Amino acid sequence: MTTNPTPTNWLPLVVLCCAQFLASADNVTLSIATQALMNDLHATLGQVSTANTMYPLIAGTFMVAGGMLGCIWGWRMLFRIGCLIFILAEACAFFSPSIALFTWGARLTAGIGGSLMIPAVFGLISALYQQRRRVAAFGALGASSGISIACGPIVCGYLLDHVGWRIAFASLGLLALLILLCSVIIPASENKRAAIAFDTPGFLLGTLGLFLTIFGILRIPVWGLVMPFDPAVSVLGLSPAPFVILCGLMVLVMMLRWERHFEATTGHALLPAVFLKT
Repeated sequence: MTTNPTPTNWLPLVVLCCAQFLASADNVTLSIATQALMNDLHATLGQVSTANTMYPLIAGTFMVAGGMLGCIWGWRMLFRIGCLIFILAEACAFFSPSIALFTWGARLTAGIGGSLMIPAVFGLISALYQQRRRVAAFGALGASSGISIACGPIVCGYLLDHVGWRIAFASLGLLALLILLCSVIIPASENKRAAIAFDTPGFLLGTLGLFLTIFGILRIPVWGLVMPFDPAVSVLGLSPAPFVILCGLMVLVMMLRWERHFEATTGHALLPAVFLKT
């Protein structure tokens, strides 16, 4: 059942757009803070690069699983959990005494938060808005990412120059806290407690496949696409990157075959067949 369009109907979209802005601004802040992290945490460029790839690696790996959790827990609950994890990640970044904790604590946690919050944003928009309003909502969501990419470097650069990189990440944590508090205006989706079982084999296959694929792609600038940059890191005289990517794609094919079987048996799946037909 849909409601008549009123100004109030768009208030949840503002919160969701702010969440999308947060996810993009987090990456922008890290890319600008590279030199500051190297100086303050006594890190090498390679270590900072590893920290920079941690968020997309973890977020991309667990994104599909996060979507299924939204079907089980409800999109609003998933959104709130993602925001809470983002707050913890930015707090960890603020207090990080070393690049190791920053990478394996803050950035890894931020990736987990993103893998929950971003699917929840899309799920909530699909649940709350119909037809033309849904198209407009997704357009606004894309615009929020564009604004973050365009304005983020300016704002983050100002914070880095005047108050330091720790305050920049703390500011993102405060934004995540504000989004979490404002989530009270987001109505709960009607199917928030769907009685479905979690697809553990599909989750494991999808996680491994996505991890290998994304990891291989992210390592291309380090290992090389075909010929290895470092002969000591090679497979049969070639870069390991395409082999890792190929292994990931093979695992994903196995996942798709399993999902077809699992959906035929239970009626639901991590990746429903209808998604592959559209």
